[in-house]
Amino acid sequence: KNMSYILADNIYKDMTKNIENTMQMIEYIDKAIEQNRVVPVYQAIMDTKTKEIYKYECLVRIEREDGSLMSPFFFLDIAKQSDQYPDITRIMIEKTFSYMKDKNCEFSINLSSIDMENSELLHFLFNKLAQYKLAKRLIIELLEDEAIHNFELVLKFIKDVKKLGVRIAIDDYGSGYSNLERIFQFKPDYIKIDGSIIKGICKDDTKLAIAKSAVFLSRELGIKTIGEFISDKDILQKAKEIDIDYLQGYYICEPSKEVNCNYCFNDNC
Repeated sequence: KNMSYILADNIYKDMTKNIENTMQMIEYIDKAIEQNRVVPVYQAIMDTKTKEIYKYECLVRIEREDGSLMSPFFFLDIAKQSDQYPDITRIMIEKTFSYMKDKNCEFSINLSSIDMENSELLHFLFNKLAQYKLAKRLIIELLEDEAIHNFELVLKFIKDVKKLGVRIAIDDYGSGYSNLERIFQFKPDYIKIDGSIIKGICKDDTKLAIAKSAVFLSRELGIKTIGEFISDKDILQKAKEIDIDYLQGYYICEPSKEVNCNYCFNDNC
């Protein structure tokens, strides 16, 4: 009858396996939280012109039993599906604020719409800002990884933290249709050009054009640009050529458990 069909022999088996893996990871995350193995690492962001550290981005990891660090790629999406994600955000806020209170450098933390729509978590954040008095050194990076359900609440949060001196960055610019609208609504201090764009600026003319347009738009609006995923020297040089203000990536500096706020990068950068 010329009808489409799906060969479904292994669908149930695959679904069962995926569910088992998810449940195992949820249990693993619970155990990591209980054992204080959710930890921050810090990745330096370089000032393109001075080659000095401008700030650090605070990134979450789970420390395995053997001391190695697990990337959020393996656990963060699953944590968002359970009730564990707010706990991870609280841990990151407490540990990064406590660590940075005596450091002479600026730093950023990542917040998603899940965080910004959670009144208890926001209350916790504002209490910690009052306790540690770090607002003027803090940059909050707004993640574009899920839809905002309560836009007015998110906008109010942004206005409230800005009043304290916190600056705002829009993460993953160029990866979603709503980026331009978010710039006009949130009035950020920084935009981070998405890694999928930066990785292609040496070989893909379209991605290079997007990166250049981001730099031009930002200059016109008084916004600084950050290029992430700088993975080799060619990408680094091209990012400098198009005048991105700050650069971040493994070629420049890998994430570390410690910061060195006086570090200046060598001629390779």
